[in-house]
Amino acid sequence: MVSQVQLVAVITTVFSALSFLAVALRLFARCFIMKAMGPDDYLIVLASLFSWAYAVVTIIAVRHALAGNLLLLTLKEQQTFLMGMYLASMFYPASQGFTKLSICWFYTRLGHVTLTRVCYGVIALVVAQTVGVVLSAALHCPPAKWFHSPVLLLLCAPHIEAFALASGTINVVTDVVTYVLPIPVIRILQMPFKQKAYVIIILALGVIPCIASIVRLAYNSNLMRFPPDYNTISATFYWTAVETNLSIVAASIPSFKAIATRYFPRAIGTDPSGSRSEQSGRPRPLESGSVDELYRLKPFRRRTRTLGLSVLYDRDRGGMGTSIPTLSQERIHVPETTTVTPK
Repeated sequence: MVSQVQLVAVITTVFSALSFLAVALRLFARCFIMKAMGPDDYLIVLASLFSWAYAVVTIIAVRHALAGNLLLLTLKEQQTFLMGMYLASMFYPASQGFTKLSICWFYTRLGHVTLTRVCYGVIALVVAQTVGVVLSAALHCPPAKWFHSPVLLLLCAPHIEAFALASGTINVVTDVVTYVLPIPVIRILQMPFKQKAYVIIILALGVIPCIASIVRLAYNSNLMRFPPDYNTISATFYWTAVETNLSIVAASIPSFKAIATRYFPRAIGTDPSGSRSEQSGRPRPLESGSVDELYRLKPFRRRTRTLGLSVLYDRDRGGMGTSIPTLSQERIHVPETTTVTPK
C-alpha cells in the first residue's frame, strides 16, 4: 500500500515535471522560434520557481512528519514539518499570483480594447491579493513564536483556519475570473474545426486548475483539526501541487502553437510554411518569404471593429485583413468588413 509520504512525493514530483516541460517548451518557442520574450514569459518563469520551491519544501516536510505519528515527532522533526508548512503557505499564493498575472498580461496583447482594460483591473486585483496573502502568511504566526515550542502554534490554529478559508475562496474567485476573461472575444470568432478544437482545449485546460483549487479548499478547511488527519494533510499538499503546476501548464499552452506551426503544421490546420489552410482542406498558395518572416511584427492599422484571435489565424489572408502586432505568435487577426451601399 502506498504511504501518504510516497503519495505526496510522487504526485508533487510528477506535476512539477509536467510544468517544467511546459515552461521549457514555452521558452524554446519564444527564444528560438519567435525570438521574442514578453513580460508574460518572465512572469510564468517566476511562477514556476515558486511552484518548484513549494514542491521541494513539501517533500522535505512530509518525509518524516507523515511517516509515523505526528504527535510523537522529535522537536527537530516538528520544526522541519512546521517550517515546511510555513514556507509553503507563502510559495503557493506567490506562484498562483504570478501565473494569473502572466495570463492577464497575455490577454492584453490580444488587441481587444475592452478586454485589455478589464485585464488591467484584474491585474491590480491579483497584485493586491497576492501581496496581501503572502504578507499575512508571513507575519500572522511567524516561526519566532513557535519554533522552539511548536505546541504554541495551536494558539494560532483558529486564525490560520479562518485565514486559509478566506484566502482560498478569494483564490477560487480570481481563478474563475482569469480563465473566463477571453470567452466573450472567442464567442464572436468564426474558425475552421481544427482551430476551434484547439481553442476549446485551451479553455478546458483552464477549468482543471479551477477544479483543483476548489478541491484543495475543501481539504484545507480541515487542515488544522486536532488530532491531525493524515489524509487531509497529504491531500492538501498534493492538491496544491496539482493546482499550481496545472495553472502553469494551462498558461503555457498558447505558446505551443509556434512549435506546432513550425514542426507539425497540418495538425493545427496550416501548411508547412505557416499559411492557414482553407476550410475545404486545400492549402492556399504560399506567399514569398521564409517561415521566420511569419513571426515578424506587422505595422498596426486600425481598420475595423471585427475581431479574431491570432491563436486561430496564422497569416494575413491575401490582404483581406490586418494583423495587430504582439510579441508572440498568438496575434489577433482582424478581418476587414465590407460596406455595401445600395444603388
